Amino acid sequence: MHAQDGDEGTRARLADAVFNIGMFAIDTPGSKQPFMGALQTYVECLETDGEVHDMVLKTSMDDATERLTLATSTNVSLPEPLPAAAATSCPRFADASARLRGTVDAAGVAYASLLDELVHGPAVQRGDVDLYRSAVARGESLEHFHVFRRDGPPDDDLATLSMHTDVGLFIVMTAPEYFSEPGAVRLEPGAGKPGTGFILELPSGELVRPVVPDGALLVLNGEGATKWMRLAGGSRHPRPASHEVTVPDISGMARAWFGRMYFPPRDALLQGSDTPVTWGEYRQQTYSAFRGGQKESASLVGCTPSRSLLQDEGSCNDDEVYCWMVRKGKGMGRPGPTGLQMLGRAVG
Repeated sequence: MHAQDGDEGTRARLADAVFNIGMFAIDTPGSKQPFMGALQTYVECLETDGEVHDMVLKTSMDDATERLTLATSTNVSLPEPLPAAAATSCPRFADASARLRGTVDAAGVAYASLLDELVHGPAVQRGDVDLYRSAVARGESLEHFHVFRRDGPPDDDLATLSMHTDVGLFIVMTAPEYFSEPGAVRLEPGAGKPGTGFILELPSGELVRPVVPDGALLVLNGEGATKWMRLAGGSRHPRPASHEVTVPDISGMARAWFGRMYFPPRDALLQGSDTPVTWGEYRQQTYSAFRGGQKESASLVGCTPSRSLLQDEGSCNDDEVYCWMVRKGKGMGRPGPTGLQMLGRAVG
């Protein structure tokens, strides 16, 4: 994944995705089964192993969707293992998830190199900028496997996860997969498989449903790609992807997903702040506030309070590995049924 690969048209499309859209999709060649079968075996594991089902974090979302989360992490490029119960009781999931995590890791390293090339350009050789490749190698990443379940149709007035941006550098994630329950049979495109439920806000404010290739990995920019990275003067800034998730009617199904959020290194400094604040200090402060039941006092460092609020998706009351924080804009409306278009170029 390099901007110099291919023709000038390819370079222009990559730059458009990074600086103007905030997301794009990449294929995962060489896999006979989407995402190495990791999502399917995760659903199977939840169905068949009561210990794992009891162990995962269960969150009730705003639209009455239940989310079941198994979390792990990677620190300074060293992947942490799955929780012991999952690794022992569900060996097929353990093997498949290792392959998926390795593929996502390679995609994250490649994207960091692409950012260095597109954002820094010749300045990549200087010592006064923060390299994305170094940040990815030295930082922490949270890795979440989700299964969403809900009885009954969606509420048109409620989103599963309303419009937001992510606080990390970027996310590499799977497109969602759907499976029958019970049985965990994968639903194929055109054979009852629902849409992704993913909505993206363009710079114009237009809300669109990106066209996502089956089996693709998605890359989404977060706020951290600019707020916690030293960039050369005049550099273009990666655009954070404002997005929403609205789980469609999934009665009798499970919606499965995996994502890895890349955080800045703990010693990364907040840019544009009069008071030096490191990412490590910021992360600990906000996690402690959420865990202490004082989310209203969670730090808004790095965010304009009049425009957005730091939120925790209901997960920061548990272990820090679940604390996947997002920023939700005040007054962000939801799209009406006629206010959406299919956007192919966002994932080209």
